[in-house]
Amino acid sequence: MIYLRVAIKNAAPDFDRLYVYKYTNGNEPIHPGSSVTVEFGRRKDVEAVVVEVFDDFVSDAGYEIKEIVSVVRSDTILTPEMLRILVWMKKRYFCSYYDILRLMLPLYLPSGKKSMRTAILAIDSDTARDIINSNEFNNIKYIRVMENLIENHFVLVSELCAAASVSQSVIKTLEKKGILKIENKVYDRIPGIMDIKGDDAIPKLNPDQEKIVSDITSKLGKYSQQLIYGVTGSGKTEIYLRLIEKTVSRGEKALVLVPEIALTPGMLASLKGRFGDDITMIHSRMSAGQRHDSWMRAYEGKASIVVGARSAIFAPLTGLGLIIIDEEHEFSYKSEFSPKYNAKEIARKRAEANDAVLVYGSATPLIESYYRAKATDSLHVLNRRALSSGMPRVLLADMKQELANGNNSNFSPLLINEMKDTFQKGQKAMLLVNRRGYFSVLICDDCSCVYKCKNCSVSMKYHKTSDRLICHHCGYTLTTDACSVCGSKKLRGAGYGTQLIEKELKTLFPDIPVFRLDADTQGMFRQDEGVLLQFKKEKAAILTGTQLIAKGHDIEDVTLAGVLLADMMLSTDDFRASERTFSLISQIVGRSGRGRYPGTAVIQSFDTQDYCIKSARENDYVSFFENEIKIRKMLGYPPYMTIGIIELGANDKETIDSVREDVAKAAKQASFGCEVIGPYDPFISMIANRHRSRLLIKGKSLKEVFDAISGFDQTIGKQIRKKGVILSYDIDPYQNLT
Repeated sequence: MIYLRVAIKNAAPDFDRLYVYKYTNGNEPIHPGSSVTVEFGRRKDVEAVVVEVFDDFVSDAGYEIKEIVSVVRSDTILTPEMLRILVWMKKRYFCSYYDILRLMLPLYLPSGKKSMRTAILAIDSDTARDIINSNEFNNIKYIRVMENLIENHFVLVSELCAAASVSQSVIKTLEKKGILKIENKVYDRIPGIMDIKGDDAIPKLNPDQEKIVSDITSKLGKYSQQLIYGVTGSGKTEIYLRLIEKTVSRGEKALVLVPEIALTPGMLASLKGRFGDDITMIHSRMSAGQRHDSWMRAYEGKASIVVGARSAIFAPLTGLGLIIIDEEHEFSYKSEFSPKYNAKEIARKRAEANDAVLVYGSATPLIESYYRAKATDSLHVLNRRALSSGMPRVLLADMKQELANGNNSNFSPLLINEMKDTFQKGQKAMLLVNRRGYFSVLICDDCSCVYKCKNCSVSMKYHKTSDRLICHHCGYTLTTDACSVCGSKKLRGAGYGTQLIEKELKTLFPDIPVFRLDADTQGMFRQDEGVLLQFKKEKAAILTGTQLIAKGHDIEDVTLAGVLLADMMLSTDDFRASERTFSLISQIVGRSGRGRYPGTAVIQSFDTQDYCIKSARENDYVSFFENEIKIRKMLGYPPYMTIGIIELGANDKETIDSVREDVAKAAKQASFGCEVIGPYDPFISMIANRHRSRLLIKGKSLKEVFDAISGFDQTIGKQIRKKGVILSYDIDPYQNLT
């Protein structure tokens, strides 16, 4: 007989700890990482994950140790390193053990031929379209599932959930309504994901690159953090490849993180060309089979290099010698859902544990990263592009003046003329519109009503392709041709998004192919790649989209970049607004002129005097940093202070109001000298019918803020939760604080 310490699935916050069970059968091997079912409370068959196995246990409470019910799987193993990170994450991120374990372990999938749950459209396609066009379903998630099945007829349930970004409950609802049915179909092992063609070109390093490779190589074998600040196109990727080569030659492993799944094909192609099949890939939009295979390749040592997005930080690599975080400024490395972990923090823990070198790379580093690198003498600078084309010339269009001149168009004459010139040369353009949809709002001309989401305190966006209004926060959707208040049919759109710009570009340039890449065009991994491949194949073409197009794409014949509404994000109250704006403009500008042809960029802005717009136009990160760091110091924001958030959530505002006074008092008592601001209602005070209120904690260190929030939870957390309030905590948040 052996004893198991397990983490229970869906344990309530006040009961989320490790529980001991016994295992007397012994017919199946069991170890940390195995999945079992146990009896827990009144539930007889609860899923749990084994965290520890030991031979002897004596209960100090004198209660009888229960036997586990069954062993579900034993093919995955938690390494000692992952177990240590599990314990650390539980404390650091105020989350459940099980939520962390589901990030660390792959989905179960047997090898060989298998019977797998498959969703099949149970009605004809025309009927399904009629249902979509009605308002029977008022959440976009159901519509995405139906649209996917209309196109494909049957899809693996796991892949359908990933493609439509939905949970199993959405599938079950559609099954109950007879719109789809679930059958077990037999499939061969899903084809490999490593069939991307490798780029085997090995460029010569320039002296700046050689120096950085030499400097960082000398640090391999001991823990350190290094920041490569290099302008766009300066050859950071080639430096990564050389460092990986040095690491692998030492018999060690390498982990490469990119900020978006759409960027994995490009990085994978670079790695395959240099390292062949000694690599694997992990990200959240792979199928269950692909993730399982990739996880096992890494765990069994069949791959020395893992590349992927945020979740790849949990890849089960042993003997790590190098971790690379490309585009380290991207906020997508921080999860906004529980566990609210930061992949860069996990990377630091893993690098420390393995005596590995952690390399950050960016053309626009986070203020905190650049500040730390300067202070620790770990900054490496690339001031010029690897190829001779140089940085693009950057032009500024003053849209306030355009408006005064009677130009109500979304395009300045300057941008239109540059596009014409670009297409005449057979070259390409990329235009950033950091807002998806068609219209930002739909307004009634008779009563001035603006359509707002019934579940959230925000306006709904109109999407032309589906002819419906959609809330981008909760997914609530509807179709309408009349005002919900007065019944008038005089509805008009205001503002614009990627869909409207796509339409206008097709009108302006009817002979030029126009492609769009945003959250609405995203699906499975290959869909993103398909849009980019089509764009690359055309001689002259336009790619428009949200920030997805600004990240890491290296397309030789893109010689024009455009930014619409460059100052849009400056209107928010987030202290990172200027940093986000500067970074996004700099990144999209950097997509232009990366090959043999010189590049041009046009920034359209109503505010042309803001320091971040000026610095972005001049490609001057150092100037931006010097301005921004003074403001951060004066206002007490990172890197000088650490910020934490206590958020209250409830189904009605009265519940929150009833505890606000107690919450504020408890937070101040537990703050230990930290500054406590609030409670206050954030700008979006309701999401998905949940009312929200927040407290902001500012302290001199992460430990101070952590102790303040921990003290608050221990003092009053249980009492507040009993009143129906959901508490969530986030230290060092990246998203809006208001």
